[in-house]
Amino acid sequence: MAITTDIIEIKKLFDAGPLFRPASQSQLQAREDEEDKRHQDQQDAYQKTRTEQEASRERKKQVAQVTMKKVMTLLGMGDVRTSEWGDVYGKNQAGEEIHLSYSNYGRGADFNRIKVSGNYPKARGENTHRTVYGDDRKEMAHPSMTVSAEKSPELIAKDITRRFLPAHKDYHTRSQAGAKEADTYEDETITALELVKGEKLSDYELQRHEISHGTFRGEHTYGKVSASGSSVRVEISGLTPQQAKAIVDIANQGV
Repeated sequence: MAITTDIIEIKKLFDAGPLFRPASQSQLQAREDEEDKRHQDQQDAYQKTRTEQEASRERKKQVAQVTMKKVMTLLGMGDVRTSEWGDVYGKNQAGEEIHLSYSNYGRGADFNRIKVSGNYPKARGENTHRTVYGDDRKEMAHPSMTVSAEKSPELIAKDITRRFLPAHKDYHTRSQAGAKEADTYEDETITALELVKGEKLSDYELQRHEISHGTFRGEHTYGKVSASGSSVRVEISGLTPQQAKAIVDIANQGV
């Protein structure tokens, strides 16, 4: 009896029509429209969040720039200037220059912080910071530190004075001495070569610290002269034995 009843019930279901009717075109369009709207809402929400984040970053950057300028004043820095990127530079009467930059991207250790570093003396022609060595003849690290941009200008200035300035001043003094020594060495090199040549060096000769054209007048004599400071190196080819002996005699006399 139970089996018969089940069969009758199943038959009724089939007689009633298909169990699953395909969606109509209007229903499919409605679902597609709903999906498009959901996707657009997500895009709008994402863009709104990005816009708010950018606006927040810009506000914090502007506040940080005002803070950095105040810090420079508190540190006694004159000649304060701001770069096109928003970095702030200041230099005191001793020529010591401090560089403040602000970072507010990402979520790392540098987020919403001010980086403090220095610009140091360079010799003529140098484009990068000089390598500076300590009393132990080991290379010194370039002084730098970071501080929270949320702090007041007064607290930031105190942090810089305590944590940065001692190393900064020492590094500046050593870099300045090294740059002066390099400039003196360069001057001695140029003076030595111009003495040998008897006239000003060309740009090519200045760059290479070497003269080789027009230095020797003999028909078959050629060579070059280079200098390192006041020490001069002469290379000559095509000399006669008599000429070579004359040069050696002069060298032996210490002239």
